[in-house]
Amino acid sequence: MNYLSGIAGMPGTGQGAQSVSRPLFQPGDKAAASEAIWRQREAGVILRKYGTKVQSVEPNFDSRAMNEVGFQRTEALVLNADEFDSKYERLNAVELTAHAEGSVQDETEKALLAALREQLEKIQSELGNGQVLLIENEQGKDYPKSREKQSVLVVEGENRLHFERRIEPPLRVAVYAEKKS
Repeated sequence: MNYLSGIAGMPGTGQGAQSVSRPLFQPGDKAAASEAIWRQREAGVILRKYGTKVQSVEPNFDSRAMNEVGFQRTEALVLNADEFDSKYERLNAVELTAHAEGSVQDETEKALLAALREQLEKIQSELGNGQVLLIENEQGKDYPKSREKQSVLVVEGENRLHFERRIEPPLRVAVYAEKKS
């Protein structure tokens, strides 16, 4: 049974559907296939180092989480750290931070995380061919966190809470490009 069998209107799905596998490349052309798949997967990807591996990640910014600035691993690209170092060179780095204020704690934090995500996505969208982003912050050392300052304001004779949020330390991302041979 093929995994699309329950989707109505999809060609080749439904009862009696058969999965047909066609190679993208000729059997003797494994190097070209590997390189083409590699290039397709790495275009504009965000990476993070996990021990001896460098792996693709997706932003997972959640105001309810203990660690609000998070990244979820994906299988789009997984490399040994040595392989990454030999293939890529660092072009530049950017420190991303954000600030938000408001009278509702959760809304303030959501606005803060949305601003940070917007900055990250802007940098990602501007990546050139063969470029990737690497998150340089290390868990347990200099990992970005949402910091809060709470104060009381008097508004129309009533005490109101006021929340100020900022990312500290900044989220450090570096742009890497393939080394010229």
